[in-house]
Amino acid sequence: MKKIKKILIWLVSIILVILIAGTAYLHFSAYQPSSSANQAVHIAKQDNKEMVFKAKHSKLTVVFYPGALVAPNSYSIWAKKVAQAGYTVKIAHFPL
Repeated sequence: MKKIKKILIWLVSIILVILIAGTAYLHFSAYQPSSSANQAVHIAKQDNKEMVFKAKHSKLTVVFYPGALVAPNSYSIWAKKVAQAGYTVKIAHFPL
């Protein structure tokens, strides 16, 4: 019984280490926005859930869901250009 308990403790410990290492890898390997993207963010209304690039005369709202381990601020250059074309853009924030 002691041997099974010891093996179980080792197995759980190894799984925890793998999960922690995987989470750290995903957190630090995400692509960060460029300096020009960070400048474009300043025109957006921003909270914890989304960034909104408002168009003056909005024809439509585009909701953008970022992915591929890219920070949401990285899409701000694109969103700014789309907003200038007359479409409000909302970029959703999700944990990476």
